[in-house]
Amino acid sequence: MAREFLVNLADGRFARLNVALVFEHGYTASHAAEVAAKKSGAGKKGAAKPVEGFGVLPQEPLLRDIITGSLASVRAGSLQRTEARERLKRKIGRRIAAKTDVKVEEVLFTDVAVQ
Repeated sequence: MAREFLVNLADGRFARLNVALVFEHGYTASHAAEVAAKKSGAGKKGAAKPVEGFGVLPQEPLLRDIITGSLASVRAGSLQRTEARERLKRKIGRRIAAKTDVKVEEVLFTDVAVQ
């Protein structure tokens, strides 16, 4: 995702991390943007414009909310231990599948710092 996450964790500590989404085969962000543009009537006068400061995914604000909410409910140890981090990534993937049209195969934490 275009912007990093800075999140207060459940135990009062905070984490700074980057999250990447691996899409299902055949699904691309540009394809998703085209579909969203057709649904919203983009190109027509008065059509909705993408949210400034976000990437190309049409549902990126919702994706960021899902990820931030999931991260805010964990303790620092969950981001420091590999097994717990893997469970958290699977949980985020399930929430994305349930609440969005984005076809995510895997969630990756590319950089993680916990203080």
